[in-house]
Amino acid sequence: MKIWKKVFKMIALWILLFLPIIIILSTSIYGLSKVNDKFFKQNVNKKLELIPVIDTLGNKVNLKYKNKITIIDFWFQGCTFCIYEMNQFDSLLKGRENEISVYSISIDDSKYWENPNSPFTYKTVNNWNFYTLDSKSIRDRNKYLLEMFNINRFPFYLVVDNLGNIVEIPNSATAYIKENYFYKNWISYFWNEILFIDGYTLIKVMSIPYTIMFWLIVFIIVIIKRRSRKLKNT
Repeated sequence: MKIWKKVFKMIALWILLFLPIIIILSTSIYGLSKVNDKFFKQNVNKKLELIPVIDTLGNKVNLKYKNKITIIDFWFQGCTFCIYEMNQFDSLLKGRENEISVYSISIDDSKYWENPNSPFTYKTVNNWNFYTLDSKSIRDRNKYLLEMFNINRFPFYLVVDNLGNIVEIPNSATAYIKENYFYKNWISYFWNEILFIDGYTLIKVMSIPYTIMFWLIVFIIVIIKRRSRKLKNT
C-alpha cells in the first residue's frame, strides 16, 4: 500500500506541475482566437463579392456555390502551412462531392501552377478546383484582399453557403471539415483539433517530453535515495 500511495502522490505532483502549462497555453490560444474573431469575422453573414478569377486554362470564371458549403482557400506557393492543409484536401473531400467544394485561389501568377510540386497536379477529386486572381483587374492582390476581407495572413479561408453568403471564417479548413463531417462527438474533436496550434505544435505532444523528463528526474531521485541508504547501512 505504501508503494501505491507514493505512486499516487507522484501522479498528483505531475498533474499539479503540468496543469499551469496547459492553462497558460490554452488561455493564449483562446485569447488569440478571440482577437482573430473580432478582426477577421466582420464579413460573416455578408454576401461574398469576388471579382472573376482565372482558371488553369487562363479563362475567366465566375464562382458558383452549388454545394451545401464552399470553402474559399486563399494561398500562395511559398506558404508552408497552405501546402500542409492542401495535402489533406484530396482525402477529406473524396466521397463528399455533393456536400463540400473547395476553391483554392492563388495570389501567385498562374505560371507557378506548372511547378511539379503544386498541389493541383496530384488532386483526384472534382470538388476541388484551382484559380488565381486576375492580374489584369487587380494590380496589387494583397492590397485587394486586405481591403475586401481584412486578409493579412495565409492561408485564409471563407466558408460560403449555397446562396453565396459567408457563414464562417475558420483558422483551418481541414479542422473545419473534420469537425463538421468526421468527428462524432466533442471529445474526439477537442483532442484532435482544439489542442492544435498552427497545425504543427500539439499541446498533447508537448506533454510527452515533459512527462519523460519528469519521470526521469523521479527515477534519478529514487536511485540516489537508495544508494544513500545502502551507504548508511554499510
